[in-house]
Amino acid sequence: MTMIYHHHMLEEQVREHRREIEAVNREAWKWADRRKARRTAKTASRGGVQMLIAALGRWL
Repeated sequence: MTMIYHHHMLEEQVREHRREIEAVNREAWKWADRRKARRTAKTASRGGVQMLIAALGRWL
């Protein structure tokens, strides 16, 4: 095996590894975004309940 061929094979392995990492990162971002959206909705819901309780407290 020549040194140039060996270098080419290593470059190809690095590219393949980078593609795999990018795929995992894309999935991680999707998961984090879904989790953030769920947490935001939960926080908004909790805030709405607190506002409702405060409004009812003023009326009673």
